[in-house]
Amino acid sequence: MVQSMLLEINSTTFEDDIEYKISQCVRTNNNISIIIDIVYTLEYEVIQSWEITCIEVEEHEIKLSNNQRMFFTEDHVLLWEYQHQNFDLYLTSKAINTNEILGHLYKRHEELTESWVPFGSYFNKHNQNILDIGQGLLATGPSPIILAYENILNCNSIKTSKIPCNNMKQWNDGKFEILDNIKALIFDESYLIAKNFIAKKLK
Repeated sequence: MVQSMLLEINSTTFEDDIEYKISQCVRTNNNISIIIDIVYTLEYEVIQSWEITCIEVEEHEIKLSNNQRMFFTEDHVLLWEYQHQNFDLYLTSKAINTNEILGHLYKRHEELTESWVPFGSYFNKHNQNILDIGQGLLATGPSPIILAYENILNCNSIKTSKIPCNNMKQWNDGKFEILDNIKALIFDESYLIAKNFIAKKLK
């Protein structure tokens, strides 16, 4: 398991800072295997090498590059669309100061997502003036995001309502369901979201 790999890496005494180099990526059906080389910063010699097989990959963004960090998690903003109920958030009244409201929404969005999800990703692309109009669908997204948006709007005297909705990322074997067995392996800018991760030491 990846947890065992990380425990071994963290328990190893290295002379200096290390980086995690994604040196290879191979896809086979719905699985992806990557090779992680551990190298000293600014050097090329490989200290350790691991093969990680990602089982039933749902989503990925992989750059063959060196990374300052690598961590494994079952609780991350990239997993929210799989793990949480999605909602449509509607406005039923206008914003008095649209720019100020957008500023509050942006700040809270960045706090929650740590820039992994660009601001505006969940907004209704077909009506960008919805705050001025005050009537219609503002955003669709996982509950932690929608509840945060709703709280900001309500605190600024904007009335809202939200309705549960389905998300294609939760479509599984012919039905919609919350995926509680989903995990993520995350680097600086790369990530893989999958059902399972198996690590094997090569060097």
